[in-house]
This record gives sequence, structure tokens and C-alpha cells, in this order.
Amino acid sequence: MGDEDMCKLVKADGHPLRPFSTIEEHDETIIANWNKVVPKDARVYVLGDVAQKKSDIAKIGRLNGSRKILIAGNHDIYPTSEYAKYFKDIRGTHRLESGILMSHIPVHPSTFGKAHKVNVHGHIHDKRVTPAGDRYPDIRYFCVSCEHINYTPMELGAVEIEVFHFGNRAKALDELTKQSQELKMGY
Repeated sequence: MGDEDMCKLVKADGHPLRPFSTIEEHDETIIANWNKVVPKDARVYVLGDVAQKKSDIAKIGRLNGSRKILIAGNHDIYPTSEYAKYFKDIRGTHRLESGILMSHIPVHPSTFGKAHKVNVHGHIHDKRVTPAGDRYPDIRYFCVSCEHINYTPMELGAVEIEVFHFGNRAKALDELTKQSQELKMGY
């Protein structure tokens, strides 16, 4: 919220990173989209970088979800007490029993293993994690930056379907996990 640069940045192809003329239009679109899909009593994981200016943190109070959990990002630089007014909990990462590790910044590939198979993250805007020398995204990463999810939160079950049941992804994730364990990588 409140990051005016988001309306000025351009992608490598010269098009705007985000399709908004003003930061007010940007923020109001995110708030409206959020409140259309998130129930008032929902648990919501927010993967960081919630506000550029301290005064914009208060906009989180306009968002549905009685149990918001902040996975802190590199721009969440203000005292924890400022975020605690709007978030039930603040963490660096969060791991789900399903094998998903949520973080703001994508984790290093050596952390994959038994404990988690997929990293749901933000931070990289319109980009995807791609192994060096490869042109295809690494299936162990799922980016939920606003640019990837149409400025609208995704229900956790929908994320799990995307990461575990899309095509042959589940089989490929199992194979990558096995390889990581054989190399004694990860947990």
C-alpha cells in the first residue's frame, strides 16, 4: 500500500508493471478485490511488503480477515508494534503440513526436502524463479505477487491445487524432493 513507484515501474518489455495511473487507484483496487473474496472471519497469510509508508499500514485495517498473519517482507521496516495493530501474528516464514513453505522472498533451492516441497512466495513481482540456464519456471516455486494473481488474494485450497495437482506437477515434485534428500539437501 502507498508505494507510488508501483505505478511508475515498467517491465523489461516497456509496459507498466502494474496497470494503475495513481497509487490511490492501486490501493483501492487491491482493497476492493480483497474484500470481494476474503470473508470477515478468515485466516489470511500476507506474504510481505504491506506498506511503503508507516501511515499506509492502517489501510490493512480496511481488509477483511479477522486472523491476518504477516510473513514479513524486506520493506516491512517499521516497528513490529505498528503491524501488530492489524495482524494476529508476524513471522519470517510459515510451513504448512501439506509441504508448502510460505515466505516473502523465494527460499534457496537447497532448503527443499522432507519438510517442504513447494515455496509459495512474493517479492519478485511479475517474474518467476527460473533455474540458471533454463527458460522454464522452477515448479518448486509459486509466486503470489499481485501481478500473478490479478491483485486478488487466492484461497489456500486453490494454491494447493495449483502447486500439487496441476498436470504432472505432483509426481515431479516428489522426484525433486527425492533428489534433494539423496544429495542431503534441505531438512
